[in-house]
Amino acid sequence: MTNFEYAENVQSSQALCLLCRSLGCTVVEMLSGNPPWHEFEGIAAIYLIGTSAKPKYQLLDRVSNDARNFLERCFIRDPHQRPSAAELLSDPFVRDTAASLDHGRKVEDRSQKVENTAQEIAGAMGRLSADKLEGAPSLAQQRQQTVEREARDAQTAKKSESTHVTYYGEKVFSMRTQDSVHEEAEKNKRKTNVIVHGLPESRAEDSVERERDDLEMVRTMLHAMKCDDVEVGQVVRLGKRRESASGSDSQKPRSLKLVLRTEDQRTQVLKSAKNLRREGEGVWKGVHIDADLTVSEREAWKVSEVKQRKEDGETNLVITEGIIVKKWCITRTAQD
Repeated sequence: MTNFEYAENVQSSQALCLLCRSLGCTVVEMLSGNPPWHEFEGIAAIYLIGTSAKPKYQLLDRVSNDARNFLERCFIRDPHQRPSAAELLSDPFVRDTAASLDHGRKVEDRSQKVENTAQEIAGAMGRLSADKLEGAPSLAQQRQQTVEREARDAQTAKKSESTHVTYYGEKVFSMRTQDSVHEEAEKNKRKTNVIVHGLPESRAEDSVERERDDLEMVRTMLHAMKCDDVEVGQVVRLGKRRESASGSDSQKPRSLKLVLRTEDQRTQVLKSAKNLRREGEGVWKGVHIDADLTVSEREAWKVSEVKQRKEDGETNLVITEGIIVKKWCITRTAQD
């Protein structure tokens, strides 16, 4: 059972209903090539599915309405309103699919019978003497040709069905492989980076001068962290610069990405970041440093952070628009 199916299962205590929701996840992957919430991994996917009213998925345009209606029935969250497994067996999508599979088995059986008949005819023709075949060879040959043609047609139909299943299996594997390769490439790009939040921005108008000021500020910060041996290859302010930011201290400074020389130096900076938190006042107040994570890593971290904070006693925590907030804050904002 996949993470996506497991996440669906943990939402209800009724075993048959759980299997129905898991069946829906499997059908989605067979029809689209991707499971629900495929853009997320591991804990992030489990959390999002478990807290959502309905799994997030997208089907191809050619998927029938019967299939779409079947999935809607599988994903009804209320176990008392969701149909049972027995009820889903009578759904038009399941009924028609079963009929199609039964037809495939009949085609295979017919193919076998045709092959057997062809072999019997070939054996009979070999046993007949020349005088008994006089006036009848054309009819026997026609029947044999018809049997052989039906056998070829049956084999072609069977091969076509097998090719269709193989195509979608290879497509699912290829897409998952591409996602893994892309995620690994993103991790390699960020493996020596850290993100500094809250570091004041330069007020200079010239971009070169602003970068020079940022470098000087970073060196001062690293000195305060006792990381004078760390080499900074590049500093980049993230996001578009606001024109008003240069003349206002009230604006929140943009985050600063530091590209360091080695992974060991990155680890050193992250471990030494606690030295900044010891500064009660001054320019380092409010400054903190995080690792440069990929989108999937950030989502997984948020889910893990929510879990840890709940274990520490916090309640009503949710992730909204990529930010961890309390539910009452969302309600209060909506009312205002």
